[in-house]
Amino acid sequence: KFFNCIKSLRQPKTVGVTGTVGKTTTMNMIRAIIPDDYDPFLSTGNMNSFYAVSKNITNNIKKDTKVYIQEVGANNINSVRKSASMLRVDAFILLNVLNHHSNKYGSVEAIFNDKVSFEDYMASDDGVAIVNYDDERIAAHAFKCGVVSFGINTEKEVTYRAVNIKQNRDLLEFDVIYGEKKIPIKIHILGEQNVYNALAAFALCMWLGIDENTIIKGFYSYQSDGIRQNYKNIGKYEVLMDSYNCSEDSLIATLKSAQKYEVSSGSRKIAVISGENRLSEETYEQETFELGKKLDTSGIDYVICIGPDGSDFQDVFTNGCGRALYEGVLSTGRENVLYVKDAKELEKELSAIISL
Repeated sequence: KFFNCIKSLRQPKTVGVTGTVGKTTTMNMIRAIIPDDYDPFLSTGNMNSFYAVSKNITNNIKKDTKVYIQEVGANNINSVRKSASMLRVDAFILLNVLNHHSNKYGSVEAIFNDKVSFEDYMASDDGVAIVNYDDERIAAHAFKCGVVSFGINTEKEVTYRAVNIKQNRDLLEFDVIYGEKKIPIKIHILGEQNVYNALAAFALCMWLGIDENTIIKGFYSYQSDGIRQNYKNIGKYEVLMDSYNCSEDSLIATLKSAQKYEVSSGSRKIAVISGENRLSEETYEQETFELGKKLDTSGIDYVICIGPDGSDFQDVFTNGCGRALYEGVLSTGRENVLYVKDAKELEKELSAIISL
């Protein structure tokens, strides 16, 4: 109540962005689109804990801030609910709900209940949830507020649907269908999974009243940076960096992007992958092994699994179990799969492979 009182003194239109994967990319897309005359403040980086929310409210919401958009993470029981009670949003985005942070929550149902708690703290009866109907758990939920839906594969009727999706090297292209309209979108990013992030950003910007041409131009101006879904030419090598965090869905999606990426004749594809982190101590080894078994690594010439061997759970909790992932991939019968514990061993193996 205290922090919400501080925020209410400024009265910005407030939006929360949550989900298991894709939050920061969605935030960056919104940042590329939203015009300066909206006087926006968007949370930056991975500052999504309820402590970060309280700091943003007290330090960064100014009297002229018209729109405040805050990424919110579920890193512990009720962490989203605490943020939601401070923010009391006008709208919130829910991208997906996966079994990440199960070490804290105990079940994916508990994670879902925390992420959807925004609806219990809406600023008014006119608030909306902007939600992904390709996530069956989200699509089945009876929201207490208005719903703006998006999707690709769902059979449900949605407000915004993406069609004609194609990846042209580092340019992701698709059309957004809503009503009788078809809006062409082009984004400089790798990975068809990013269509969901873009649909969420598109839906929010339409709700904010931003015109379609501004949205189209904003998407086209977007550039990945850092180590999230970022493509770089380094010397004579092409590098796709997508390694900030790791969940099953994000790893599968990134491998799919690498498989589809066209390289010149005679070139090789090397995937450096890690096991999922933030799993419970009782299940991480088996879950990571099963993940390795289900990964489709066809079209990849070498797979290098990196990370702890599992002897220290705190190390595994942060970095994932590389050994269990390696054993899972190896069990499929694929060749040219290696295991390394750390960056020093990785450098040695990569040097050997690229010198062949």
